[in-house]
Amino acid sequence: MSADIVTPYGRGKWGDDDWNTVVQVNVNGENRTMITVQASFSFLLLFGVLSLSPVVFFLRKSRKEALREMPLMATIGAMFSMVGAMTTGFAYCVVQLQLMEVKKIYIVSTLMTALLEPATYSILFYVLYTIIHLFRDRILKTNTRLTLIVKFIHWLIVGAFAALVIVGWSWFVLYINSTVHDEFIFIKQSETFGKIDAARCILFWLGAWDILAWSFYLGLMASRDPSKTKIKNQMSVYFFIAACGFFLATNFVFFIYDVMYDLAESTPQGAISEGANAIQEVLRFVFVQGCFFALIMCYWRLPGPEPESKSKDIEEVISQNGIIDRTGQMPTEVEGNKSITHSTETKKGLSEADNSRASDISSFMLGKTAKVSEVDGSNGILEADSELVHEAA
Repeated sequence: MSADIVTPYGRGKWGDDDWNTVVQVNVNGENRTMITVQASFSFLLLFGVLSLSPVVFFLRKSRKEALREMPLMATIGAMFSMVGAMTTGFAYCVVQLQLMEVKKIYIVSTLMTALLEPATYSILFYVLYTIIHLFRDRILKTNTRLTLIVKFIHWLIVGAFAALVIVGWSWFVLYINSTVHDEFIFIKQSETFGKIDAARCILFWLGAWDILAWSFYLGLMASRDPSKTKIKNQMSVYFFIAACGFFLATNFVFFIYDVMYDLAESTPQGAISEGANAIQEVLRFVFVQGCFFALIMCYWRLPGPEPESKSKDIEEVISQNGIIDRTGQMPTEVEGNKSITHSTETKKGLSEADNSRASDISSFMLGKTAKVSEVDGSNGILEADSELVHEAA
C-alpha cells in the first residue's frame, strides 16, 4: 500500500492559497438576489454621478469669475472618486453573478471600493467646509480671531478624517490578505477593522451634523443680508442646505448599518436581512446623487462678487442729483470791487452761477419775477425802502 503524502500547511494557515490561486465563485440564491440589487444601484449611481460631472466643468468655464473661490476641482475629484468606487464595486458583483473561474486577485476590486468610497466622503467634508467659510465671509463680511480658530478646527477635522480613512483601509488590506492566504489571524484582523470602520462612521455622522448646523446658521444670516444680491444668495444657500442634508442622511445610513454589524456583539453576523441591505443600497443611491445635484445647483445660483464702488460712479451720482462737491476748495481774500473766487489744487475757479436758476429762486421767494442787481464792492450797503418792500410783498 502506498501511503498518502501529506503536505503540511504553513504556520498559522489552513491552506496554501495565494493571490494567483484560481477559484470558482459560487453564490447561492439569497445572496444572488442581494448582489443583483447591489450591482444595479452601483451602476445607477455610477451613471448618475458621471452624467453630472460635465455640468461642473461647464459651470467652471462659463462662470469662472463668480465661482473663482468655490472648490470646483475638489467637487470633481469627489465625483470621480465615487465613480471609481462604484465601477470596482460593479465589477466585483458581475464576477460573482457570472460564476466565473478567476484568480483571487479579483478581490483587489473590493480593496479599491473600500478606499475610494470613504475617500469621497472625506473630500466632500473639505468641499462643504470650504463653502461654509466662503459663505460666511461673503454674508457676514467679518474676519475676527475667532473665525480663524474655527477654520483651523474645521481643517483639523478634515485631516483627522482623512487619516482615519487611511488607517481603516490599511487594516482592511491586512484582513483581505490574510483571507487570501488562508491565515487564521484573519479573524482578529476582521474584528480590528470592524471597530475602526465603525468609529469612522460615527465620527463622519457627527461631523455631518456640524456641517448641517453651520448651513442653517448661514441660511438665517442670508435672510438678513441687505445687499442687492440677497435673493440669489438665499437660493444658493438653500441649495447648500439641501446638499448638507443629503450628506448627513448618507452618513446616517452607514452609521446605522455599520454599527449594527460591527459593534453589536450580541447580534450574530447576518442578523440584518438581505432586504435591509437592499434598502441601504437604494438609500445610498438617492442621498449621494441628491448631494451632488444640490451642490451643482448651489454653484449655479451663486451670484458673482459685488463690484466695488468707484469714484467715477460717485461723480455721476453727484452730477445727476445736482450736488456740488466743494471738497478741497479754499476761499481767497476779497478786494473792493472784485468778485469772490475759490481756488483748489486742481481747479483754478468755479463756473458762474446760472442766472436763470437764480431768477427762479428769487421769484419763488418774492412771489414774482425780479431782477437781481449786481453788488459793487466799493459801494456801501443801502437801507431798504419800507414802501418798496411792502410793494414787493
